[in-house]
Amino acid sequence: MPLNWNDETIPSEADKTTDILGFKEIGGIGQLIYHPFRFKKYELDIDKSDDYCATPFCRPGYEPIFPKEDFLSGQGLLTSLCNLAMQINSFDNKIPYTQLIMEWCTNNMHPYNIDFIYSELNESFDINSFDAEMVERDGTFEINTFLDDLGKLYTAVMFYVALEGVCIADDEAAYDLSKEGKYFEGYSFFDKYKHPIVAIPDDLDYGDAKGNLIEEMRIDNEYIKNHPAEKPPTGEFATTPYDDYDELRNALIDIIPEFTMKLKVEFNDGYALADSRYFSYYDGDMLLLPGARSPPVPSPLRT
Repeated sequence: MPLNWNDETIPSEADKTTDILGFKEIGGIGQLIYHPFRFKKYELDIDKSDDYCATPFCRPGYEPIFPKEDFLSGQGLLTSLCNLAMQINSFDNKIPYTQLIMEWCTNNMHPYNIDFIYSELNESFDINSFDAEMVERDGTFEINTFLDDLGKLYTAVMFYVALEGVCIADDEAAYDLSKEGKYFEGYSFFDKYKHPIVAIPDDLDYGDAKGNLIEEMRIDNEYIKNHPAEKPPTGEFATTPYDDYDELRNALIDIIPEFTMKLKVEFNDGYALADSRYFSYYDGDMLLLPGARSPPVPSPLRT
């Protein structure tokens, strides 16, 4: 559940049996809810652009599932997606990412057009009619779109985890943040702290430069060359990232994308909610990150 500024739990007013990812008063945004549902099967197709796409089965025998118990919380969903990204991004993984993505969707939730499709699956929905074909069409998504969104989400979360680590003098995640994976590469914000900085003494003799700035720079470089700084052991930073915490936090904030929201009335309780018609798993989980405070809240990768 979300917390207020006094670290007190703010209870969600959503229906806990049907709705997830409810949160309230985060950065001025009101309560935001969307409805999870799953399809039992997806078929891998090729679209008009010759890209892989996943088409859900919505037909007799493959009715959509509306979970009331076996669904993930917002934090659990974020953890599950990061674990999926880690598996896809591993050079040791031999399972096609197309298969892993479709399996994740069947086991967890449909990832795109969530509210729009949910509205199509209303009480008047007839799976034996053209309604089902419309749902299959509207539910089709490009695999590479999912992969791209997953990569952006994963690298943002890992940056967040790394930033949390440096607040408690745990630099392991930050040191390895820019490590290249099979599909995703982390941010390089912490790489500059790996290189030692040679301090130029205040009493360095610039007499020969005779006021020439270029000559003074040459003398500085000569001093640095002749007095190399001691390199720290592998895995340790030469300078302290936490000294630039505000700058790093603002870099993370800039990574969070902008969202166009609108108000709607939630039918479960009649409250006006902030909503995006074409809400996706990526939008929802990116909106979890603004809850990070200074120092950040516990890592979303911990369950």
